[in-house]
Amino acid sequence: MVHDVTVADENVDVLECGICYRPLKPPIFQCAKGHVVCSLCSDRLKDAVKCHVCRVAMPGGYQQCHAMERVVDSVRMPCPHAPYGCDTRTTYHLQEEHLLECPHAPCCCPGDACCFIGSVAMLVMHL
Repeated sequence: MVHDVTVADENVDVLECGICYRPLKPPIFQCAKGHVVCSLCSDRLKDAVKCHVCRVAMPGGYQQCHAMERVVDSVRMPCPHAPYGCDTRTTYHLQEEHLLECPHAPCCCPGDACCFIGSVAMLVMHL
């Protein structure tokens, strides 16, 4: 089993749609050369006869890419709130949803002169 794999910052775009730049999530589609798009963009380009990147002819449009779907479903990322106690590791394409409901999101102390930042539990202990 492979652990602690990282994607280089300059290559993180491989996990994003080539058109809308949102995180790729299944179903994922590609041209014959491998340029990928998300389902929404594929639907919008269903009548496209050429790839949006390489302009290769696409009779039948973009085709589903099961290999890339498996890759994006297997990429897990730690929550950015890990320093505040969150140990959740979500798929890349679900991280935004997790952040909206993460109980470890940092809170600031309401004191005027205090610059404490921590999770709700940490803030309660701080107060």
